[in-house]
Amino acid sequence: MSSSEGQTEPGLRTGVAWNFGSFAILGLAGLAWNVVIGRVYGAAALGVFNQVYSAYVLFSMAAAGGINYSVLRAVAAAAGDRGRIASAVVGAMLPTLGLASLATAAFYFTRHWIADALHSPGIAVGMELAAPGLFFFALNKQLLAVVNGMQRMRAFAVYQSLRYLLILGGIALVWKLGWTGERLSFTWTFTEGILFVVLAIEVGVQVSWRHASELVRWSREHFGFGVRSVVSALLLELNAKVDIWMLGLWLDDASVGVYSLAANLAEGFFQLIIVLQNNFNPRMANLIAAGQLAELEDLIARARRWIVPSFAAAALAAAAVYPWTLPLLAKDPSFHDSWLSFAILAGSIGALAAWLPFGNLLLMARHPAWNSLLMILVVGVNVAANAVLIPRLGIAGAALGTAIAFLAFALLLKLFTRRLVGVRL
Repeated sequence: MSSSEGQTEPGLRTGVAWNFGSFAILGLAGLAWNVVIGRVYGAAALGVFNQVYSAYVLFSMAAAGGINYSVLRAVAAAAGDRGRIASAVVGAMLPTLGLASLATAAFYFTRHWIADALHSPGIAVGMELAAPGLFFFALNKQLLAVVNGMQRMRAFAVYQSLRYLLILGGIALVWKLGWTGERLSFTWTFTEGILFVVLAIEVGVQVSWRHASELVRWSREHFGFGVRSVVSALLLELNAKVDIWMLGLWLDDASVGVYSLAANLAEGFFQLIIVLQNNFNPRMANLIAAGQLAELEDLIARARRWIVPSFAAAALAAAAVYPWTLPLLAKDPSFHDSWLSFAILAGSIGALAAWLPFGNLLLMARHPAWNSLLMILVVGVNVAANAVLIPRLGIAGAALGTAIAFLAFALLLKLFTRRLVGVRL
């Protein structure tokens, strides 16, 4: 092990440990909000809530504009240069304010069109209440990227945990106020508004603002990176929600709600992958910026020795336990049909864990346009697979189509990184 490796490995292990702790809170909170909504408001309300969330996430990616990846890469590559970090952060917030305003307006004014397309009037109500949260989410995306890029992984874990605890608090507030299920999406405004205040204080303390300079150049650089990567950012989130959106076209809200339970729990499992990505992203950016590709390949190879068996075991355990815990999660017997969908989704994540944690490698290597092309191809596969399988297999077809898209992502990522970056995955 080289000296540089010896310096980074302990920090990486500590960051992963803290963020796995954050994942435990995330998982429990995600489970809790699906169970609470399903039990208190029913499957239809859960279906509306998750369809609003699908639109919210998609528009939020347009609001952030892919600039968060540029910020993360720039802050990580700055290696402690206070002036460069301050300039990168301020330069990112300027275009973000404009993008966030435009995306929030688009989200608000398309609410009735989306509700009509999905044959669910409650979606329009939910989108109206979630709109302010969308604006703050875009700002929070950049602020969290700063914390991530500075490798303050303990703080990053705390703020990620806080977000999910606030979501639970928002749902509890809606219930306490006696609001109907279609108004549950106010939770996103409640959550992101409070989180923005906390993150603004965190970044305000850590960044030396007086050293900021060349803001126009940095704004242009971030915006240019964002323009080339925004498609991938949008499609990354769309890809995660294609199954729910397409189910909404073929099936009713109750069926979408049943599938949503499995999909959201599987997404919670996928957050383990996101934990690893958050820890590997700044390491990859740093090593690529320094031209240390051999060291990067070695880091990936060492990480796989424990990632692959750990995720395979976790996927098998999750699929085995799911049917036994389902009666505790939902009283409605219709939710029992979600087991096969969950098993397919969790199994595909476990099977592809050797590649998924390094999914942002092209972005960290400053190839946002190629990353966008990769995501265009993956979403195309996902849409086609869902369109073929949902009419034949119902909610299990949606899960299988998503699993096929995961496989396409892993294969294309391996090909693109080898040819563009010179790194073997």
